[in-house]
Amino acid sequence: IGVAGVAIAAAVAGGCGATVGLVWTNTVQDLVKPELLGRVNSIDAMGSAALEPVGFVVAGAAADAFGAGPTFIVGGLASVAILSLAFLSVRVRRLD
Repeated sequence: IGVAGVAIAAAVAGGCGATVGLVWTNTVQDLVKPELLGRVNSIDAMGSAALEPVGFVVAGAAADAFGAGPTFIVGGLASVAILSLAFLSVRVRRLD
């Protein structure tokens, strides 16, 4: 792959992450009552901050046990599967 391939993959991943983040923020602001928005955003941020290190530990352990390549492939496929399941929901597809 080389440095160029990694740079392209990082740019695509960053663009996808930014897009999902913007969609998530917009959806939360549209669907949550204004008087609850601060609480919902706090819980969302706390959950993200608490679970990110757990993900690093699991990914590191998996990479040690199975190798980096298979860990990245399984992680990517799991992400695609979870997002695909979300799109099976009629409520998700009807979001404006």
